Amino acid sequence: MIIGIDPGQKGAFVAIDASTHKIKAIGRSVTAADLHEFLSFLEPEHVILEKAQSMPRQSVKSTFTYAQGYGELIGVLTCLRIPYTLIRPAIWTAKLHIGTSDGDPKARSAEAFCRLFPESIVSIRTPKGRLHDGIVDAALIALYGARHILRTDS
Repeated sequence: MIIGIDPGQKGAFVAIDASTHKIKAIGRSVTAADLHEFLSFLEPEHVILEKAQSMPRQSVKSTFTYAQGYGELIGVLTCLRIPYTLIRPAIWTAKLHIGTSDGDPKARSAEAFCRLFPESIVSIRTPKGRLHDGIVDAALIALYGARHILRTDS
């Protein structure tokens, strides 16, 4: 089992089977307590956490809150002694956006998700019918980890 984490207010956790690359579990709330609970039901081989970065036009308070939550996620992983890798968005998107249309990165991620996880499309729609950005990214981060860090090809 490998877990991808898209941190932040609209982020998510996604666990995929490292050998079949099928989605096994989804967590829609990204807090340290939620991560601890999520991990207590799973025995992940590895966690891939998208590396935090400041965003343009983000307030100091918002940046601090995001960084604090990010540090708490790393703290949970460290305390539970679960191996993890931090990955910059540019790295995983460069590999998983191959074959998608040019344009908005969120749209490219959604297109890649639909191609790579077609059986999960219905289950991750928001009430407005759109794909949940955090789940899409977390699933792709987990898949990147399976393919390029653990090197499990399916």
